Amino acid sequence: MDEFNIAELDDRNRAVQQLFIDMLKDRGAIIKRFSVPLLKYCLPMYYTIIPSEAATNLARFDGIKYGAQPDYKEKEELFDYITRVRSENFGLNVKRRCTLGNFLLSSKFEDFNDKVRTGQKIRRMLIDQWNKEMEEKDIDVVVSPTTLGFEPQLQAPILSPKPSG
Repeated sequence: MDEFNIAELDDRNRAVQQLFIDMLKDRGAIIKRFSVPLLKYCLPMYYTIIPSEAATNLARFDGIKYGAQPDYKEKEELFDYITRVRSENFGLNVKRRCTLGNFLLSSKFEDFNDKVRTGQKIRRMLIDQWNKEMEEKDIDVVVSPTTLGFEPQLQAPILSPKPSG
């Protein structure tokens, strides 16, 4: 895929990817190139939509009906109880996403709310563009790097060597 062949990709990863493609060719796979131009908008779309959806989906985990339900302390206000439940049970990353998502969805910030809607439209267009390319070119598998730097060390090899004979 053309969008995955970026300058920031480590040479070692590029070589591993090419080795994998060559192994697929040796086993009879037909290699096709394709392009999904909207893919360049994935990162901004992701950082707009994901926090908003996290805030929306995790809002119900207040310790009353959903989520952890620790004992309610006497004379504890409801707001304090919910704050305590979320503080004790949500990790730092989840709290950050919820805070950013609530900010993006806040009615006080119409510009950000519009960005969320725009991100959702781009997501839909990206999915349509991706599906169209996959169907038109009859593609079953996409080979892409998973990281720009070194790949993680594995306990066991993913691919077995080409059988001899």
